[in-house]
Parts: sequence; C-alpha cells; structure tokens
Amino acid sequence: MAFVCGIIARGGDKSAKKLSRLILAAVAGSLSYCALYLGYSYVKELLIGSAVQVVNLKIATKAAATLTNAVIADVVAVPLFIAVRKALAKNHLGGKLRE
Repeated sequence: MAFVCGIIARGGDKSAKKLSRLILAAVAGSLSYCALYLGYSYVKELLIGSAVQVVNLKIATKAAATLTNAVIADVVAVPLFIAVRKALAKNHLGGKLRE
C-alpha cells in the first residue's frame, strides 16, 4: 500500500509537487489496502469453514465500511500532507520533502 502510493506520488522524478499526482497516489494506496484487506478477510473466512453465502455477506458489509474509511482518509490525508510538508520546509526540517 505505501509502496504503491510512494511510487505514484514520486513518479520517478523525486518530486511530489503536483496535486493531481498526490490525489491519485492516495486513492491508489487506499484501493490497494482495501483489496488486500478484503481478500485476506475472504480467504480467512473460507479457511475457517464458513459457508460461501455467509462469507459474501460479511465481505459486502466490510467493503462498505472499508471504502467509506478510505474516502475519508483520502480527503484528510492529502491536505494534511501538504500542510506538514510546507511547515517542515519552512523550518528547514523537510530533508527530501523540501520544495
């Protein structure tokens, strides 16, 4: 999840200055987490021995909650990252995050 987000945000040119790239990275990271979490939950429930219909119902419920959390996290994370990056750069603490 963090790897996907970092690769997209940096884009190979070591700069995460474009807002569109930051948003895409946050969404891609969140979606990769959702896929991994829901896949893990599905396999776990099947290995426990739950019926497929029950597993599908549980996954549908978890998917709704997980996707809602992902949207909220993305809405908060991008502006928070921009604010923290600017504050670190202003105080010369940014290191690689400097603009």
